[in-house]
Amino acid sequence: MDLKLRYKTNTGEFTMFDNNSITNRQLLGMLIFGEARGSSDIFKFNVAVSALARLAKAEAHPSVFGYFGTTLKEVITKKYQYSCFLENDPNMVKLQDLYKYESDEIVNKCFALASSIYDMFCPVSKASDILMFMPTHYETMNKNPKWAEKLTYLYKIENGEFYREG
Repeated sequence: MDLKLRYKTNTGEFTMFDNNSITNRQLLGMLIFGEARGSSDIFKFNVAVSALARLAKAEAHPSVFGYFGTTLKEVITKKYQYSCFLENDPNMVKLQDLYKYESDEIVNKCFALASSIYDMFCPVSKASDILMFMPTHYETMNKNPKWAEKLTYLYKIENGEFYREG
């Protein structure tokens, strides 16, 4: 997947990041923006934590959960995991130029929250005891997906149902 991010710095200038230069904090911000920018902070928090929980499980038990990926980038951009990173998803276009589609306030809030969450839980090895109990999946379409049958239902926030694997 070829990711690009046009991001506004603190000085108001735009910087272009590509696949190799996007940081984990920025990637987490992109995830929050793409999946949950119109939702509450607690919903955004749970979406971001789902990626970190997957990574923590993969690091702690690679033979069982290694399919999630071995880096945060692999976990977040793995095909069919987070819809905003699918090439045909309308949010993928928005991720390429965030400020074209949303206000500075919304973009900055997503990235500030991502940075706080990242600081709280990363490296995931320091927080794995907590992350093991956090959601690894969620769905918002109320379609009762087949994958949910194998997971532990945790809770509902707004229109999202959150689940944990393992």
